[in-house]
Amino acid sequence: MKSNVKSAVLSLVIERPTGGADVCRRFEDRFEGLLESRRNHIYDALAQLARGGLVERIPLEESDADDRGRLLGFRATAKGARAYRSWIRQQIPASKEARQEALVRIAATQAHDVDNALRLLAEYERAVLDVARRALPAPDGTVIDELLAEERQDVAEAELRWIRRARARLRESAGRAWAAVEHSA
Repeated sequence: MKSNVKSAVLSLVIERPTGGADVCRRFEDRFEGLLESRRNHIYDALAQLARGGLVERIPLEESDADDRGRLLGFRATAKGARAYRSWIRQQIPASKEARQEALVRIAATQAHDVDNALRLLAEYERAVLDVARRALPAPDGTVIDELLAEERQDVAEAELRWIRRARARLRESAGRAWAAVEHSA
């Protein structure tokens, strides 16, 4: 899939088969500030996913009807699940878009999938380090070049601090979940 919006929409349908209105609400909640898309674009993404065989229409319970009272929703197909996994596993490019790409994929990761989230953090870290290495000023650069290089380094350091915190919290969360399983056994 070439569109992060389509991939994000697919991730929500994989998470929970549902109607379009619910996908729109959850998209706005989950991807706010990361992906901007109007409701009509989300419905277009659902239609494109359906045409591509990545999701299929299903009847919903009456309580799940959308704003217009329709009782049809969407669920992912096996082809959709494969496309989602492929998108999540793609290498994050070392570019100025690395941050957004990583955060969109992390937001699209299922809550229980700590391994994928940790792998995405490692990919993000690699991309940040690559960008930071390229941001070093040229030896014969101007003061403006130096200032811009310092700013890029400061941003990279902030991103790396967040990655370390996120990694620690994910591992802590996984440890608590594992301890709960052991305790209930």
